[in-house]
Amino acid sequence: MALKLQPFRTGTNQIYLPKFAIALLRKGGQRPNFATFKVPLRFNKFDLRDYLLHAYNIAVLNVRSQLKPRPTHRKKNGHMVRPLPAKIMTVEMRQPFVWPARPTDITPWVSESDKARRKAITQKWNPQRELKKTGTLSLRDERGPDKEKIALREAAAQLLKTGSWKNGEGLDPKFSNPKYRPGKDI
Repeated sequence: MALKLQPFRTGTNQIYLPKFAIALLRKGGQRPNFATFKVPLRFNKFDLRDYLLHAYNIAVLNVRSQLKPRPTHRKKNGHMVRPLPAKIMTVEMRQPFVWPARPTDITPWVSESDKARRKAITQKWNPQRELKKTGTLSLRDERGPDKEKIALREAAAQLLKTGSWKNGEGLDPKFSNPKYRPGKDI
């Protein structure tokens, strides 16, 4: 990949495995020839310009940088602490960059546990969702019991009826034998 001579002087630092991370941020309403990056605090405009030129062959016309302060938070000892700011750089590129369309089918990136967690969250009663939908909150008696409560009630009734409960798992010997001692023969 041969680079054309640039009208400005480029850096000579050769970076093979960088010790930093740069994040391309998706900003809504930004013109296509602008891109916004979150960079380390020690980065300067020339570093980002050289990085984009040498790593991706992107010609940068202009770079703007700003420090975004982060909100304060209270430590356990009561002191207020403000973390270091985030450095955001916006570059103007010679050629436009258009974000690819967001995928409509996200199943390749979602695991089974994520699907189960999302399903549980959507099935759980959410007062804010109900308030947005109907404008009022229903009483507990109007909602009826949850499926989990019904299943627990049925399991409790079965336990009272039969006097025993089985889940198909073997019991650990330390619970079934009172004379059991770890590492000793029974």
